[in-house]
Amino acid sequence: MNKNRYFKLFPTAYLLYKVNKDNSLSLDFGRRIGRPAFWELNPARWYMNTQSYTEGNPFLQPAFSYDIELNYTYKSLLNAGIYYSKTEDGFGQVTFHDTSDGTQIFKRLNYYNATDIGFWTVLTFKPFKWWEATITASAFYKESDNYIPLFNRDFSGWGGYTKSTNLITLNKNKTCF
Repeated sequence: MNKNRYFKLFPTAYLLYKVNKDNSLSLDFGRRIGRPAFWELNPARWYMNTQSYTEGNPFLQPAFSYDIELNYTYKSLLNAGIYYSKTEDGFGQVTFHDTSDGTQIFKRLNYYNATDIGFWTVLTFKPFKWWEATITASAFYKESDNYIPLFNRDFSGWGGYTKSTNLITLNKNKTCF
């Protein structure tokens, strides 16, 4: 028998401290819910070929996370933050291989708890009146505790990304100047 408790609280708090007109600090806390999409709950099979299919899981539960983040802002030039996140009952697609007939089955399961810690920064500047550049960088460390026997119990590692976005605004003559 499945027994679910549907009453849950999702508090959120934001604190902002303006150090002066150019600098500010903020602290954010929240509890979030990640609900599976309908197709992830639908137990019908979707065949990709004769040896491979996907099926949803009507018993899939939502994932819950606790997040806290400290942010720093300087004018509208620099934003930076550090964060910590704890996820419970994370879900995703798991692939099962039946070696007797070569079948692949893709199922949705709750299978992990995870902890993330990291930082990010965004630098926005205008080298010229017509050009705005944004550079984003992030680095994080993640630990995952998997609770189904198909996977190793623990995974952990570092990751990160960088991105550069450039916006060039043209005048009526479709030139920059």
